[in-house]
Order: sequence, then structure tokens, then C-alpha cells
Amino acid sequence: MRVMLVILSLVLVARVTRADAVANAVRAKPKGDGLLVYGDGFMFAVKEPSGWKSDIQNASRLGANIAFYHAGESPESAVALVRVRVSAKVDENIAGDLQADMDGYRQEYAGVAFEDIAVAHPSYRTFAKLFFVKDTFFEYVVYLNPGKDVPFMLSVSMNKQRTRATKAEFESFQEVVRTLFLFNGLKVIEQKADAGAP
Repeated sequence: MRVMLVILSLVLVARVTRADAVANAVRAKPKGDGLLVYGDGFMFAVKEPSGWKSDIQNASRLGANIAFYHAGESPESAVALVRVRVSAKVDENIAGDLQADMDGYRQEYAGVAFEDIAVAHPSYRTFAKLFFVKDTFFEYVVYLNPGKDVPFMLSVSMNKQRTRATKAEFESFQEVVRTLFLFNGLKVIEQKADAGAP
């Protein structure tokens, strides 16, 4: 609860310049035990797992708002790459979105298989699967629905090449999912430059 109060108080004083809003830049700021990430019309908090590095600089080219990989690695050499993304919701059928992605993988990858994975969030409905082609790739995918009054959904994926995630990697992935919190109804305060300011 203390962390949530700290995050909420920090959100209320968050400021973004007009140039940042126009460029839709995603930022992350360390907040004690977690990070606050914001972009065009959204903000979310997430905890960086111990031994992992958060990366917003490369997140956009990785198709994410924030990425995580083992400390000491780069996105290109990451043994395990976790990506978090906020997307606008089309409807409340998040399970259908996951099914559509599975259908897309079936068309793109011969021999792709799917398994249920145990990943949960304390407040959001989760839809999770492991997409894999044995000895080629293992993609852990979770879609989260923060609620019907929220216009966004969250997705978290972890990519592993050739091997399944280790127990520690999967636990870190679960931690990222579990600590996500999307702020709804709070607006980023825009500060316009004063033309007469020195």
C-alpha cells in the first residue's frame, strides 16, 4: 500500500512537455521499488525484477513501452527478453485477441504449438499462453484486461530462443505481470512554455 501511495502522489505531479506529448515519447522514472512508465494517454507502474535491467530507450523498436533483460546483456544479446506494451482496446474480448494471435502464428510458423501457463494478476483478468516451435523459440504471452471502463489493455511477452525459460526467468516474468498497474482517469499535466519566460 505504501508503494501505491508513493506512486499515486508521484503521478499527480508528473509533467510532460508539449514536444514529448507530440512525439509520444515513452518515459520511465525509477520510483523506489518500481518504475512509472507513461506515453500518449496512459501511465502504468511496474517493478523491475532483481537482476534484470529495464530499457525504455530501445523499447519502441522492440514493439514495447518498456523492455527487461538480464543485467549485463543488451536487447540484441538478451537470453530472455520481456516486453510490456499498452494498446487501445477494440472491445472486451481479450481472449479473442489472444486467439487471433495464435491463429496468426499458425499461419506463419509450421509446427507451432501452444500451452497454458500459470500467470496471474491480483486485480486484472489475464489470458496467457506459451507459443513455441521446439528447439526454435518459446514466446510466453499474457494479455491483461484492467476492466471494462478502461480503454487500454496490457500485454507482456517473454521471448526465449531455442530453450524454455528457466524457473528463475519465469518467476521474473510472473513478477512483471503481477506488479503492473495501469492508471485510469489520471491525466498527465501539460506545462506550456511561457513566451515571456527568460
